[in-house]
Amino acid sequence: MPKSKNLPIYRASYELLSLVTELIRHFARDFRPSLGNRLHNEAVLLVLMIYRANAAEDKLPHIGKLLETLQVVEMLLQLSSDLKLISLKQYARSAELTADIGRQAGGWQKFAASGNASRKNHVSRLNASPAAGLPR
Repeated sequence: MPKSKNLPIYRASYELLSLVTELIRHFARDFRPSLGNRLHNEAVLLVLMIYRANAAEDKLPHIGKLLETLQVVEMLLQLSSDLKLISLKQYARSAELTADIGRQAGGWQKFAASGNASRKNHVSRLNASPAAGLPR
């Protein structure tokens, strides 16, 4: 298991967190405590989900939560753009990052699912083997 900080998905999500942190500093005062804090918290949670998924034996549930959190971040960024709290250029950069994270998480999810399937098949073949319970 590579360290989370070495993963490209971690680097992209950390860059997104840095961008979000900078963006919310310039939100209108009315939106900073509500939309700004929620956006920041979800971006932090996104990075945390990558740590958890990387450390977990069964990565699929964590990757699923990661993808769900990513959708929330995307929606909050879209809302920020619609409310003119961030510029179109800032929104475009954040959209690039979320798309990159989504692609990587989707690939990770497929890889983890294929690994789980092959482990389950291996275990079921061992259990089905007539000699599996016999001493050597």
